Amino acid sequence: MQGGGFVVLRRCAGGERRGILKNRKRQAGTVEYGPAQRRNSMQWWKLEAPERRRFALLAGGGLIYVLPILLADRYYQDDLARAVYGAGGWVGDGRPLTEWIMELLAGGGSTVIDVSPLPLLLGVAVLAYAMTLYARQAFPALRGSALATVSLGFVLTNPFALANLSYKFDCLTMLLAVAICFVLYALPATLGGPRLAVAGAVCAVLVMSLYQPGAGMFLVLAGVWGVFWLVDWLGSGEPLRGRLPCLWPEVWRLGGIGAGALVYLKGIAPRLMNQEGWQQNASQTVGGIGALRTMVSHLLEGARYIETRLLQFPVAYRTALLLAVAGAVAAALWRFWRQSKAAPVRKLLGCLLLLAAPFAVLLASYLPLTALQSVPFAPRLLLAAGGAMLFIGLLWLRALPHRRAVAGVLLGACLFCQFCYGYAYGNALKCQKDYEVYLVTQIAHDCETINSAETYDQLSFMGDPPSPRQMQQFTNMYPLFGELILPYFNNSNWIGGAWVYHYLQHGLKIVDLTDADKAACTDENRLLQNSLYDCYRSGNKILISFR
Repeated sequence: MQGGGFVVLRRCAGGERRGILKNRKRQAGTVEYGPAQRRNSMQWWKLEAPERRRFALLAGGGLIYVLPILLADRYYQDDLARAVYGAGGWVGDGRPLTEWIMELLAGGGSTVIDVSPLPLLLGVAVLAYAMTLYARQAFPALRGSALATVSLGFVLTNPFALANLSYKFDCLTMLLAVAICFVLYALPATLGGPRLAVAGAVCAVLVMSLYQPGAGMFLVLAGVWGVFWLVDWLGSGEPLRGRLPCLWPEVWRLGGIGAGALVYLKGIAPRLMNQEGWQQNASQTVGGIGALRTMVSHLLEGARYIETRLLQFPVAYRTALLLAVAGAVAAALWRFWRQSKAAPVRKLLGCLLLLAAPFAVLLASYLPLTALQSVPFAPRLLLAAGGAMLFIGLLWLRALPHRRAVAGVLLGACLFCQFCYGYAYGNALKCQKDYEVYLVTQIAHDCETINSAETYDQLSFMGDPPSPRQMQQFTNMYPLFGELILPYFNNSNWIGGAWVYHYLQHGLKIVDLTDADKAACTDENRLLQNSLYDCYRSGNKILISFR
């Protein structure tokens, strides 16, 4: 792929090598690219020494990154109820494979138990392995590149994915969904189009049955391949027919993904998902004349959501991120324009493509979600957004075959900032958990004291619980933490209120507030008070009113 000036060597469907080897020299002689392509395609899952080193770096680095979350040891949202009830509830969410995996980790049966931190450790290891396989197949010329390993590291250190990593139970299956996307794109094109289509369909069904937002990584990886393929073709000046042998396997692969997604949406999800409550509303897909307009609206809404959150990041991280992205695009444009032998029109199209590519890859990370009628954007839905920084890293590496010190500094600075952000998040998570334990211990003690004669059988909360002073400092510095770390103590038996069930031994049931409850908050009905909350009686109910 000569005209664009990018160093690449891939094996196409017919087995021929396409690309150009720049006359780069090492001390020991000419650099050889593409040893992975000489491997038998039926042995694609085995790792050799260079791949084992990359896997060790990715897995070890991932473990270091998630260490603060492991040390915080906080039940995150749905974890509260699952730890108490032993019920998964994932089948009703359209995630049957998650249910089966978590039941298997619990020893079989229909009950899930807390086996953390095993799910997170397994998830990090599986994702590291899948990315190592992908790297060998997608860019074999960078087999020993440390910067390529750093670029892959951005997938896990995506700040939005901190929400996904915080779940004690299904963090494994969320990471497994992303890993399957990388495994699909680690399959060599020499398998042939029909086999790739079948593999794509199977992988799509698996990913959707694990965690639907993870499917965005399919489009990210397809976009990475597509951008470089188009840029190389535009820069070469060659006719399109000469490039088609490399294109058709990817068309088969992407077509299989689409077919698998349709099988899941039309054949699997309707039979499993709850047809009432939030699951029904969340599973409704767009249709009719206004479908495209709705999808575009969701796409723009997601872009505004990401922009708003990125502007809230610390100035050092924003600066490093801006320099890394702008520098990668500028370097790619310079090399493309300088090396291309194509006509001016094709060179201009290639430049426009490179300018738009980072944003297009980012949008692709959540594009599947835009097919839903309603998309309440939240950090956990942007699990695949880290793929955008993977693309930026590859753009640096393919635009600059030599003198990559600047790229190393900028990418390393971004990764370091994301580690700092993750460690601050882990400490904020622990701070919130410590205060919640202190607060719930008091509440449980007071409720058991008040109800020593078992006069009451219901419990409700009013108002917002206090926040620890250190947590207020964290959210002032990192506003996204206020969205990632939600305070508990509400009237939900599943998320929030279920926190009290971890400490209460008798049959107090958490229920919603009524108008009569609000009217009962008088001095006459006050049972107990302290500086944080008041306890009132309302019939057979204890009211906890936060001040």
